[in-house]
Amino acid sequence: MMTCVRWGALLLLLLPGLVLARPVTNVSSHLSAVRRQIAKVEAHQRLTEAERQQQELAREQAERDIGRLVEQMRGLDAQVAGVNRQLLALQQRQQQLEQEDQTQTQALMREDRLVWQNVRHDYFRLLLNQQHPEKLARVLHDFRILNADRDHRLQALRRNVAELAQSRQQTERERDRLAQLQQGLQQRHQELSSAQKRRQRALAMLRRREESDGQKLERLQHSERRLSDLLARLSRPTPGVHPTAPGGALMPAPAGACALPASGGLRNQFAAERMGGLRWNGVVIAVPSGTPVHAVAAGHVVYAAYVRGYGLLIIVDHGQGLLSIYGQNRSLRKRAGDTIQAGEVIAEAGDTGDASSQGVYFEVRRHGHPEDPARWCHEK
Repeated sequence: MMTCVRWGALLLLLLPGLVLARPVTNVSSHLSAVRRQIAKVEAHQRLTEAERQQQELAREQAERDIGRLVEQMRGLDAQVAGVNRQLLALQQRQQQLEQEDQTQTQALMREDRLVWQNVRHDYFRLLLNQQHPEKLARVLHDFRILNADRDHRLQALRRNVAELAQSRQQTERERDRLAQLQQGLQQRHQELSSAQKRRQRALAMLRRREESDGQKLERLQHSERRLSDLLARLSRPTPGVHPTAPGGALMPAPAGACALPASGGLRNQFAAERMGGLRWNGVVIAVPSGTPVHAVAAGHVVYAAYVRGYGLLIIVDHGQGLLSIYGQNRSLRKRAGDTIQAGEVIAEAGDTGDASSQGVYFEVRRHGHPEDPARWCHEK
């Protein structure tokens, strides 16, 4: 009996603990499930490396296509303008020829009437009379002059008629050419719209599934290494090549201050911290997409293509180990090997590469090392 009492008392003592143990276990399981769900959501929110690479490539290809199409459309626009000028000149010439044709026809008709009324009458009367040979000779002379002048006018009229017919044929050809150019321009507009949509889809995917800070830092570091490797290759001298025209080198301000490549506010300061100890090697000038980007000094283009992280990039060699670098452009106006002058338009600003907003990225490098652009160029 006592044993039963003791076991009963012991059970009463342990019962609260047993009752509490079950809720604690349930809470722990619930927390674990929540953590697993959070981890799953976070994993879903971040692209895998393969997916990110795929979206980056899609965006880069779209940005290359946009740059190419913008340049093609610029060329087509110039051709359309040229054809329109040619058509205007042809129309003006046709009006002039038609006026000359009318004037010459009227003059010929007047001369015909004069010949019939005067010279022809006097010629036949004197020929039949034969009493005044000197008058007959004078009339014959006048008749030959009138006839020669009439032949000259007829020949000019024939030439005008032939030129007018040729001008009209050329006008038709130019109109056909204009129609083809406009059709090509319309096609390029459609292709550009498609490329812009593809780029927006890729950007939306990349931004919707944000990368971690570590991934961002690694991406920026890779971009810097790519540019450094590219500059190292470009800095190797090419035998027999003297790229820079005399007087083309940059000079540090104020000795030879030059203007920045575009007029706009600076979004960052040179050498300011960018992320994770990474610093800015240049500046971003805030200007709308499509703004002309000017060369800061004379030199020659050593690179003009797409570089991941910097978008459509153009690099100009100014001699004496100085390079100017222009990135995140929408399109490039120059090609590698082109010689350029100070202030010449070499690109159009944009937001390609890793740009977070519209503008142009600008660097100055001396013997491969980045230097403060403010030391060389002033704001416009």
